[in-house]
Amino acid sequence: MNYVDVEQRSEGWLAERLGSVGASEVFDACAKQKNGKYYQKREDLLYKKLVERLGIQNKSYVSKEMQHGIDNEDSARTAYEFVCNVSVQEVGLFKHNRIANTHASPDGVVGKTNIGIEIKAPSSVTHLKTLMTGEVSEQYIYQMNWQMACAGYDAVDFVSYDPRFTPKAQIFIKRFERDNALIAEIENELEIFMADLDKLQSEFNKRYAEAA
Repeated sequence: MNYVDVEQRSEGWLAERLGSVGASEVFDACAKQKNGKYYQKREDLLYKKLVERLGIQNKSYVSKEMQHGIDNEDSARTAYEFVCNVSVQEVGLFKHNRIANTHASPDGVVGKTNIGIEIKAPSSVTHLKTLMTGEVSEQYIYQMNWQMACAGYDAVDFVSYDPRFTPKAQIFIKRFERDNALIAEIENELEIFMADLDKLQSEFNKRYAEAA
């Protein structure tokens, strides 16, 4: 395990993530459609990561709902601690022990266990749908398994939180155990992704690199 003890959303944390594929981006990097083709977001992510490699920093767009999620993360963590009668320790950033330039930043680890948590404070519509169906997006399942791959967790608790609901309906918790088969699939696809990123950078350098 390669752990970087850095506060999330700090300057140091942002610097560590530049050019590195994080857990929240893993689905876009490697997931395939039913026809076996990658989603368009994979190509978009390739170009985003190349921009970061080139040292060009663009301020990320933060929507109203995204800001809502950021603003309510601490409250969600506290609610989880109360409901589960546990303590949660915040963590920094974990780099994958084999695939360079990939990482995960879980939202915390439960007490002295080997269980992480992933907090979402989504729109009320999304939260309600999660409450009623009990289903969690495949994108988040990829994200949590990559957290387990990087941090070595045995499981991750998915938490959906919305303080706009009545108390009983404010929080949804579902545990996901480590899926080694999915992790192996993600690792394989990320190796392909990183190789494609290297090729894209090489092509850029051939066309546009300035002479020394």
